[in-house]
Amino acid sequence: MGVRPSKIFVIEFAGKGDPFFGGDASDRILCKDGVFREAPAELDKAAFRTIEEARDAAVKALNRRENAVLGAIPVWEKEKVKEKRKGWDLEL
Repeated sequence: MGVRPSKIFVIEFAGKGDPFFGGDASDRILCKDGVFREAPAELDKAAFRTIEEARDAAVKALNRRENAVLGAIPVWEKEKVKEKRKGWDLEL
């Protein structure tokens, strides 16, 4: 079995094409208050430990749009390793 993601975000995909080129796509991320928002602050994004938790929260979202597609975005965070090089303390 592979390494599980450290967190999972939920994104709602709606519309088609990049607005910069005349499209109407509008993607939003699920926030901690159960509402999808465009470009929320990092601290407001809802992060889940399992796909089941992410799914359950997504289907309960208060402002889901008709015909939108929900996606789960897994994130694997690299462990920070302290290393000393030439007298400097570095976090890699």
